[in-house]
Amino acid sequence: MTATLITKDLDALIAMCEAAQRGFAIEVEGLSSESEIKLRALKKQGRNLFAPTKALQQSVARFMQAKLTETIRARRLVTLAVLTEAGAQGAKAHVLLESREGGQGRFKALSEKYAEYKRRKHGSAPITQATKTLYNDLARARWVGRRK
Repeated sequence: MTATLITKDLDALIAMCEAAQRGFAIEVEGLSSESEIKLRALKKQGRNLFAPTKALQQSVARFMQAKLTETIRARRLVTLAVLTEAGAQGAKAHVLLESREGGQGRFKALSEKYAEYKRRKHGSAPITQATKTLYNDLARARWVGRRK
């Protein structure tokens, strides 16, 4: 005799987590046009703040796991929207942390000429910190997770 355990709710939860894991896009809404221009320029220079690094993915996963645990303990409905919102907050936390710490050496090096110009103009301020405009915009913006 064999027994099959059917857990529709648990199976649905597992399927939802797998869908979230497969991918969602994080969008930052409400940036100034100056900050959007700066982000495009940084990306073009090989200094993409939103590059899907392992550290970014881990931050997203930690925030999603914490929200999942919190939601289950509170006996609330777990939805993909709840998980993707948590993931977006994890991305925000990671990007702001990396911005404060200057990217921890993961960004493409500046040309010697531009690095010297930047040192003269802004001192040793890390990425997003020279005028604080981009950093402050990123901190104030609404970060949204959406399914791909």
